[in-house]
Amino acid sequence: MAEHLFQKKEAIMTTFFSAPSICEKYRSDILHFFSGKGVLRTYAKKSVIKYDGNTLDHIYLIREGCIQQYFLDDCGNKKILLLLIAGDIFGEISLLQQDEDKVITAAITPAVIEKIKAPAFFSQIDENPELSLAIMRMHSNKIRILMAQIQDSSFCTTTLKLRNLLIRLAHQHGKPTSKGIKIGYSFTQNELADMLSSTRSTITKCLTQLKKENVIEMENHHIIIKEHDNETRHP
Repeated sequence: MAEHLFQKKEAIMTTFFSAPSICEKYRSDILHFFSGKGVLRTYAKKSVIKYDGNTLDHIYLIREGCIQQYFLDDCGNKKILLLLIAGDIFGEISLLQQDEDKVITAAITPAVIEKIKAPAFFSQIDENPELSLAIMRMHSNKIRILMAQIQDSSFCTTTLKLRNLLIRLAHQHGKPTSKGIKIGYSFTQNELADMLSSTRSTITKCLTQLKKENVIEMENHHIIIKEHDNETRHP
């Protein structure tokens, strides 16, 4: 997908990326073993999929689309943690811990989600050892993404946080073009701000700076990471 952007060994961000082939394999396996084991439901863009405070007795499989998981504080401030796509599951942590959701899950794009009851979930894992490996790889990928966020929030300026975020999004959701790697979803400046716990005005300034540095360019509301941008700088 976008491996050639991330080849320099000294680039810190590459230490957090799962190989695209690993992600494709675990998502393919999860879809293979879980598809058809639950009930399908379609969600419109921006609709909330799950957050009711109840203990879970099921998990969710993303069949189509992209979803976000985020925290929301008492003042309505939002922090996006993860973006998940077809082949990812969510709700399994709450199921295993036997407690309620800790995050809100909502659709970024129109999405098709399959709700799978706990007995079917555990039965598939028991019967298919390779599925356990796929789920472990999915969890390790999520952990790597959260590790990258911690590294950024601890050591980086807002412009560098945004730059690293865009590189991660290109790695996870990018499509090669003649100009560079085009991020597959047209994230708004508010959404980018929510991913960085920042403000829209700050993100606007940072995007302008990255354009001046020829790190990115815009095309029909999509961000393109320029191909020469393949290393991460310290602040």
